[in-house]
This record gives sequence, C-alpha cells and structure tokens, in this order.
Amino acid sequence: MGLSGVTAIAAGYYHTVALKGDRTVVAWQNNGSGQITIPVGLSGATAIASGPSSNQTWIRCASRPTNAITMTNTTVTADGGPKIISITTANGRTPTTTTYNGSYTAPRASGTYTVVTEADYLDSYGSATATLVIQAQSQSLTFNAIANQTYGAAPLTVSATASSGLPITFSVVCGPATITGTTLTITGVGTVVVAANQPGNGTYDPAPQVTGTFTVAPAAQVITGFTALTARAFGDAPLSITGVSGGGSGNPVLFSSSNPAVATISGTLVTIIGAGTTTITASQAGNANYSAAANQTQVLTVAPADPAQITSTNNVARNGTCGLGTGVGFIGFTAFLMLRLRRRD
Repeated sequence: MGLSGVTAIAAGYYHTVALKGDRTVVAWQNNGSGQITIPVGLSGATAIASGPSSNQTWIRCASRPTNAITMTNTTVTADGGPKIISITTANGRTPTTTTYNGSYTAPRASGTYTVVTEADYLDSYGSATATLVIQAQSQSLTFNAIANQTYGAAPLTVSATASSGLPITFSVVCGPATITGTTLTITGVGTVVVAANQPGNGTYDPAPQVTGTFTVAPAAQVITGFTALTARAFGDAPLSITGVSGGGSGNPVLFSSSNPAVATISGTLVTIIGAGTTTITASQAGNANYSAAANQTQVLTVAPADPAQITSTNNVARNGTCGLGTGVGFIGFTAFLMLRLRRRD
C-alpha cells in the first residue's frame, strides 16, 4: 500500500485503521458497515480505535468538524408526561447527551428549563443550548350552592368540583360558622361566606377562588304547657302557674294580666284582686340566635265571693268561735249587704 509514517494501528474484525504522523487516517479491508470510509477532509486526528469483533472505527481529532444542532418544540403544555425537546443535527447523528437543568431526565412539571445538548463524536462535535418552557394548564372551580339554614341545624357538607379533578380545600371567609374538611358547622345567625381553593400542581395552575354564600336565620321558639286556667272566686288564695316551658334562648317565660283589677301576677304567682275576667299572657323574648316566641293566652274568670260563706263567717264570729266579737259579724253583714246592693244595680 506504500503506507509510511504510521504512528498507531487499530484492527477490527475485517478491517484495519492506521494513524499517520501527519494526523491523517487510513483504513482498508472490509467496508460492509462503512468502517473504512474516512470523512473527506479529516485532519488533525489524535487517536483511533476499533476492536476484534467490531465493524466500527473511532477517530478523535484535535480540531473536529462542527456538527450544527437545532432544537425545536421548546414551548409545550404540561400533561403529566415527560417533555423531550426535539433535536436535529447537521450530519444526522444522534446527540450523545442532553440535560434539562443539569438532569438527564426529561421534566414533567410546568416551569422553565435550560436544555444543553452535545453530539460528541471522534470526527465531529456539536453543542447547543435552548430554553424549554412547559406551560401549566388552567383550571376552574364550580361551587355547589348551599341552601339557607336555620340556627340549630345539623352540620352540613359543602362540595365543589375542579375541572382538573384535583382535590379542593374549603375555608370560612366570614360569618358564624366553622369548617373542618368539608363539614361546616353553624355557630350563629347571619351571612356566611365559604371559599373553595385549588392550589394547582406541576400540570395545572392554581384555580381562581370561588365562594358560596348563604344565610342563617334565627331559630323559632314555642311556649308549651300553658293550659286553660280553672275559674276562681273572689277571696280564693293565689294560684301558681306550673308546667310551662319555652324555647332554646334560655330566656324565662313571663306572665302578665290584662286586667290588674281582677288579678295581678308576680313571677308565676297569680293573686286574685276582684271579680271579673282577665287575659293571662305567656311570653318569651328572643336573642341573637332565637326569635321571640309567639304569645300564648288563657282567660281567667273570677266569680264574686259566695254569700253563704260570708254568712257562715258572720255566724262564727257571733258565737265567738274566732274570738273576734260582734264587730266581725257586723263587718261580715255589711259586706253581704254591699254585695246584694251591687247585684241589684
């Protein structure tokens, strides 16, 4: 072959490669895989390599031809899968390394990544840097309406849905309520605003907050146990109203008489003042969480004193049984006459 100036030889299974002193490369024998095709214009070779079972030839040059690299598809949308930038080289060779922010693993999460790629071959070299932008998807929330409530209602469950399918967190913005998870507990009367939030992840941006609003009305109170009052007569002992209860405000049930000339009330004790009729009213005030109870009424009828009882009292006095003398009998007789006169009138 007239080969001279050889400084290194590498032999493959069916081919041989020689490095000459002028840093050119010569190869011969079998070329079934292109292993002895030396790139035109190759110079400055510093090393060669092959192997006994290899159909390849490796040549390292001090100054290798540039292999231009182009990267495309640098802005994509996150979908949970790895995002691999598209890379092409001028000589068609596959890049030897590609990193994303220094990692060899293609990213999945939204964000900005610096991509560095190299095509490092014995006979050529290329490198390039690009920015990969993975855009997050937007998402929206739908808050399921909360019906208006009444104080004292059982805890309720709030709900909302995210277009992303991701879990939602809830919080009370304002109003008389607390929330744990999705369970909302009413603590008073007023307007309650509940917020729903979804913070997003590597695929989705945070969702715009949505709110649900409802009102809590005061609870009703009912007075029970106020039954009909037994008719009385003038002179009867005071009577006590019992068995009456009110609503949940804790305020007492109060009683009043429409005709103080017939009866007066102190607490639950009714004192007979005179004959006639009076309406006894039971009432209970409300508070911040309870409405006032509807008034309950009963009519109390008081008859005049029984003349027979007055005459009997007069006789007892005359006999001195009570030790009051005839003066008491005169008082009793006078009262009897006055009652008789009233009846005639």
